[in-house]
Amino acid sequence: MRIKSCKPYAICLAALLALFAAVPANIRAESGAVFSGGNACAVIQVIDSTALKVRAHSGQTALVRLIGITASDDAMEYMANTLMGATVDVVVDSSAGTPRGRYNMAYVYVNGVLLNNILIQKGLAKVDKSYAGTQFYALMQNTQADARNNGAGMWNGGGAEAVNGVNINTATAEQLSGMLQGVSLQLANDICAYRYTNAFDTVREIKFVPGFTKRIFDANRGNMVVSTNLNTSTQSQLQTLGNLSPEQVLAIYNYASVNRFTSADQLVLNGLIDQYAYYRISPYVGVAYASEVSRVIPQNLFYPLNSAGVSQMISAGASLSEANAIYGSRGAYTYKTVGELGKIPGHPVSQGAINSIQDNLYLPTPPTDGYVNINTATVSQMTAAGIPASVADKIWNLPKPITAGGSLSPDITAYNAVISLYTNVNAATLGELMSLNNGMTEDMADAIIQYVKDQPFGGDYEFSRFISAQNSYLLSPQVRDLIVYR
Repeated sequence: MRIKSCKPYAICLAALLALFAAVPANIRAESGAVFSGGNACAVIQVIDSTALKVRAHSGQTALVRLIGITASDDAMEYMANTLMGATVDVVVDSSAGTPRGRYNMAYVYVNGVLLNNILIQKGLAKVDKSYAGTQFYALMQNTQADARNNGAGMWNGGGAEAVNGVNINTATAEQLSGMLQGVSLQLANDICAYRYTNAFDTVREIKFVPGFTKRIFDANRGNMVVSTNLNTSTQSQLQTLGNLSPEQVLAIYNYASVNRFTSADQLVLNGLIDQYAYYRISPYVGVAYASEVSRVIPQNLFYPLNSAGVSQMISAGASLSEANAIYGSRGAYTYKTVGELGKIPGHPVSQGAINSIQDNLYLPTPPTDGYVNINTATVSQMTAAGIPASVADKIWNLPKPITAGGSLSPDITAYNAVISLYTNVNAATLGELMSLNNGMTEDMADAIIQYVKDQPFGGDYEFSRFISAQNSYLLSPQVRDLIVYR
């Protein structure tokens, strides 16, 4: 039986002390004016899983984004059921960074208890590591550890990456379709085909398998792993380690129950499986929880995409014609995403090759503020990124869209370090998204960033549904053609 800790009094006390000790920044109203009437507000709308619209006694309204967390759709439902019309205290924390669009970055208190932390305690949210160093980060980390140990919410089989589950790197197609909700045998075969040349480094990566929708991902994310913990997995979970016999699975399970593994090679040293079986599964097993697979690629097989020759691209998974297209379209421009390889005019690279290239050819490190998309950026945005005004003016006047970097002149490619032709929405910064313009707002950009913290966009269909759900019909279709997901 799992023993649950009970610390609500500690959470409440810590939150109350912080509420009275904090020196909050001013709340910014939707109008842009400083909020008047104090921090007590009525909740009038739950916008998404971490955002609220509140009204002060003065009648002013403000948008609030909860600091320090990423949350599931269940969090939105919880807040809609419990907060609508309720009075809350909003404390803006300027140390958490600048406001995101029109949103105030804030802690919200319900009857003196920190809502940000309540959602973590209930397993409806998890800590956002990008807020390390903010006021309640340590408290939230401790609460998350308790929630995980107690199996609360997402930690009990839904809403977050599993501690134990079906190993999507090694399970057979039959196991994938039989043990994962909504996964047909055809989709299971597609998963196996994807990982054949591009093993899953994280559970999130399965979103890039065509047909593995957000709905399927949300239903199964609590039952999928990329690395099996030999010490804590059940027999059925161990069975997904690639055609192990029932006798081998039982032997592994019994060994962990009595002795506990200290290293994965004990599987062979203790005669539990043979060397060949170990070779197949060794990258995808461990003796502790791991949310990510660390695979070592020999240096002589790991090339930078932007200086790789045709033969190296073929070694990385491209066909001869695809390698020639990548090489020929590149010119003096440097690719910023693998997704743009699928947009090469006249010869787009196949998705299968892109999947393989993703693991075998590496890209340049992006600037801190992200790239500026020269297909859509204004002259002022380009100059802010360090491009001289004369070059920015020249770029502005070029026919758009620019779809091949090889067509760019040397005075433009001299700024390769900051320019892009396509924007990867799964990795873009706020500034990078804003350089898309054409209907992109700070609120929409912030909503994209919050979504990606929970899970990546798997493709155009999911992104289009997201944009529609934001009631953001102003984003130009031409801009969507400049968006990639890897």
